[in-house]
Parts: sequence; C-alpha cells; structure tokens
Amino acid sequence: MSDSLVLVVGTTSDYISYIYERYPGRALFLTDLTQRVGSVENAPDKASEIVCQLINKTGVLNALHKHLENSNQTLSGIVCYDCEWLSLAAELAEHYDLPFPSAKSVKICRDKFHTKKKWTEYGVRCPKMQLIEKEWQTPELIDQLGLSVVLKPLTGTGSELTFLCHDKYDLIAAFRAIRNGLEGRSESPLYKLNQEDLNQQTIDPSVLAEEFIEGREYSADFIINDNEVDIIRIAKKIRGDYLPFGTTKAYVVPARMPRWLNQNFLVEKLREAAQALGLTRAICMVDFIVSKEEIVFLELSPRIGGDCLPTLILNSCGLDTIGLALDFAENKKTKIPPPLQWTELVAMRLFSLNSGTLLNVNCKELFEDPRVREIFIKHAPGHEITIPPEDYDSWLLGQVIFEPQSNVSIGMQCKDLEAKIIIDVEQYRDQKIDWPFRENCGDAQQAGPPA
Repeated sequence: MSDSLVLVVGTTSDYISYIYERYPGRALFLTDLTQRVGSVENAPDKASEIVCQLINKTGVLNALHKHLENSNQTLSGIVCYDCEWLSLAAELAEHYDLPFPSAKSVKICRDKFHTKKKWTEYGVRCPKMQLIEKEWQTPELIDQLGLSVVLKPLTGTGSELTFLCHDKYDLIAAFRAIRNGLEGRSESPLYKLNQEDLNQQTIDPSVLAEEFIEGREYSADFIINDNEVDIIRIAKKIRGDYLPFGTTKAYVVPARMPRWLNQNFLVEKLREAAQALGLTRAICMVDFIVSKEEIVFLELSPRIGGDCLPTLILNSCGLDTIGLALDFAENKKTKIPPPLQWTELVAMRLFSLNSGTLLNVNCKELFEDPRVREIFIKHAPGHEITIPPEDYDSWLLGQVIFEPQSNVSIGMQCKDLEAKIIIDVEQYRDQKIDWPFRENCGDAQQAGPPA
C-alpha cells in the first residue's frame, strides 16, 4: 500500500467495496458506523479504513490522527461522494490543508434557500422562491409564485419530500407532509447542514416554496478549476407519470441538447452558477431545466453524480467518474472522452410500488431483450420495502441499462422493458404507492415535449 492516500469521507459500503477492489492502495476510508451494520460487502483491511461515529467531529479527528500516526500514512487529497458528509469533508480538508470546497461554500450548496438567494444576487437564473415557516403563509403562494408551486425541505437530495401544488389545499397538505417527514428525519445527517447541526436533535422545519418551471430537465457533472470549466457528462432525465413528483425514472446519456444551446454558452452558465456559490475548484453535479431558450438552475452540489450515473457513464464511454473524483482530489489530470466515443444509453431505475417484504425480482424475459446491456438488482429476497413519503431509499430496487431504439420514444421503451419484470412483494396490507398529489403531478409532468 502507498503511504500517501486519498481520504474518502463517509461513503456507502458499496462504493467502499468498489473503490477498494478497483483502486487498491489508493484510498483511506473514513466510514460511519452505520455502514458496517448489516453490510453485505466485505470491509477493507484495518490499514485502509477507520470506522467511527462521523457525527462526532472531535472523535473523528482523534481517530484519524491516531491512525495516520500509527500507520505512517499521509493524506494526498480528500473526496466525498455523499451530500450528508460534505461539510465534514470540507472541515477536515481545512484542518489538513488539502484542496476541497470551503465549509462556507458547502453549507450554501446544501441549503436550497441560500443557494437560490446567491444565484439571484449574482443574476443566475433559478426559480423564484420564498421561505415558508407557518402554514397560514401557504395559501398566498399561488398569487406570489404562479399557478403551480413546488414545496420542498431546505435540505435533502432528489425528490425526497418534494411536492407539486396547484391550489391552496395542495399547499396546506404538502406543508404538513413535509413537516411530518422532517420530524421523522430529525436524526438524519442528510437534513443537517454542518457538524454543529449534527449535535442537535432538531432540524430546520422551514419549507422552501418555488415557482414551477416547465421544460426538459437535465443533470450534469462538471469540473471547475479557477475560470476553466470542463463538462464531464450531461444526462437527460425521463419522468415516470406514476411516480412522485420530481422522481427520475431514467437517465439518458449523452443528452441531446436543443440546437440553440451550444457548448460555450452552457460552459459560461455553469461557471456563473458555481462561482456564485463560492466554488473555484470542485467537481460539481447540477440539475437544471431548459425552458423557453433559457437555462434555469435547480440545485448544485460539489460532488460527482451518484445513483446509477457512474455505471451508465462507464458503459457509455468507458469513463469511471468514481475514479475521476480520486484523480481530481490528487490533482491528477483525467481525459474526458470526446463526443464520438459515447454510445447513447439509458439507465432505467426499478421501483417497488408496494410496501412489504421483497420475495423475488424475476428478470428472465428482460435478459432476452437485445437492447439490454446490464441488469443490477441491489436487494436480495427478504429486503424490507417502505414506499414514499415515509422512505425514499428502500423502494429503489436496482437499474437496467439499455441501448434505445431510435424510432421509439425512450419513455415508451421504458414501459415496454418494465412490463418484462416481475417484482414479487409480500405486502403488509393492500397498499400501493399513495401520493397526495399523484394525479396533479402526473398531469404536470406531461408538460413540454415528449421524451
């Protein structure tokens, strides 16, 4: 093992196993105790991993200092793949004088209100928004933000506890659902902005209201280094009309952008969005909507895109973005494959619409489809499933990567492939996904051109 290692802060057991096997001797893992409880992956050797309570910053510093001293190891860089531990990574980077986004910038990025406040101050287009603290404020939002309003927590990722509302009754129900959801997540690091917040038993109960922007949604990874911006990938998001609002059914890479949106224009907008948040050197993941010949930014996080995206990108062009993040932490240059090297592929995410115990996922018919490149089922029989809004993790069962036909919409192909999968769940009761605004969300997600 090399004496100089990249510190990987707080990632999940599957990422740890992947990095440890694919990049042996390159990383020292700082792992939360929860990742070793019930983990099916083999843990790294003791010289490669420190397991402790990451919410205890003093304990983390002591454990890390002791490990480095006893093993004669040094740190060559810091990387973090998970939003909830970005603040800890930033503080450790400052402590060890290693390059990483500042703790101040990370806190702004993780706070959806302050992110958009900064963007608004710097002229970066984002949805109009308002901070809501009391239920009585919600009925007025339609007049203030438009006929459709999105409510979401200040922190968190993806579509978790995110609702699309069309009238005052939707707004009140959504506000209550978010407040109830936050109460149940009071100890989750994902909903706390920094290490000081982790020591508190409560989280900010404020709710963010945003105007709803119609258009096509995209996700991108890019590198900013001073004024230079390199786009790693752009993925188009495909929605599922039966899924909760904001949930991505599938990703398509490389995304086909509108003709008016050229590379130089997008690079400039990405630079402005990152610099407004104080980011000068970082790998960033950003979500944005292309609407009426403008780019509207939704969220930005100083980390590489996760979920099924690394596998999708690897299959499409051979680039391993997980390894790219390690290289960037050590200031190593990685070549991003040119456009001609990418094959258009789709990663379709598999969800269970029922709570209960997973009995089986039958993909026999799917394996016979010539479009399919790879099938990954992340949970074995016996896995306990809880559907949204109570939980947004356990219902995601895996992904299918396929090469789409050119003459059929990707949305239709997803439905076709989905019909070839049998998900058998022993239900707790006769319960399917029950979303307060399912009908409205389904209507709204059809807005804009078809996929």
